[in-house]
Amino acid sequence: MNKTSLLLLTGFLFLSSFNLIAQPAKAKMQELKAQKRAFVQKEAQLTDAEMKTWEDLQKNQRQAGMQGASNRTKQQKGANRLSQTSIESMTDAQAEALLSERIANAEKAMAVRKASIESAQKQLGAKKVLRIQLAEKQWRRELLKKIKEQRGEMPAQEDSDDLD
Repeated sequence: MNKTSLLLLTGFLFLSSFNLIAQPAKAKMQELKAQKRAFVQKEAQLTDAEMKTWEDLQKNQRQAGMQGASNRTKQQKGANRLSQTSIESMTDAQAEALLSERIANAEKAMAVRKASIESAQKQLGAKKVLRIQLAEKQWRRELLKKIKEQRGEMPAQEDSDDLD
């Protein structure tokens, strides 16, 4: 084999190793999504059709949020990396303009979230939306608790039923 072929083969093998490493992470993420879906559906007492409606609404909200994020300028992206030095080098007018942009972006994000919640309320009802929000909050708490336990940051809580 000549050097070019060897380099190409080595490069190809190197790049394909990244794909192999990413597969378990992707599978784990899909598994977590499925677990979350089942948990939320059970806790919020949703039918399959209602769960599908909720997922579609969430997908639409994410897409609307991404469109808003993609409309940001390079200046706004750079402004997210503020440091004490960059702030000190700004004029008051530049700082006010930056704060105004941040407020406008926050208002846009809140408008998208509000529209999503209002749409969900119309399609599913207020009680179900609140149950879904509570179930998602419980899911996040349980997931963070499991992660902390796996890292050894907190001892696993045992059921006290066995001790009584």
